[in-house]
This record gives sequence, C-alpha cells and structure tokens, in this order.
Amino acid sequence: MQILNVEYFEKRVIYNLAKAYGNQLDAGQGYMMLQPFIALTIADFVLF
Repeated sequence: MQILNVEYFEKRVIYNLAKAYGNQLDAGQGYMMLQPFIALTIADFVLF
C-alpha cells in the first residue's frame, strides 16, 4: 500500500512488474512459456 505519491513511484511499479514477469523464465526457455501477470497497486492517490 502506498500513501504518499513519491517521485518515480510509477516507474518503480512498472519496473517491479517487468522484473516479476521476466523472472518466470529460466535461461534458454522460450517466450511462449510466459504466463499472464497482473500487478495490483493500492494507492491513496491517482496513479495513472
């Protein structure tokens, strides 16, 4: 949960989503092995 809209918070959310998505694969695995991924961000302010 995020209460304050700190600088670069949006970029951190996107980075963490991309990192978690990419961590599904091991070296040598094809992109077809990736599963859909959802990031749920609860914030006390308008994010996007």
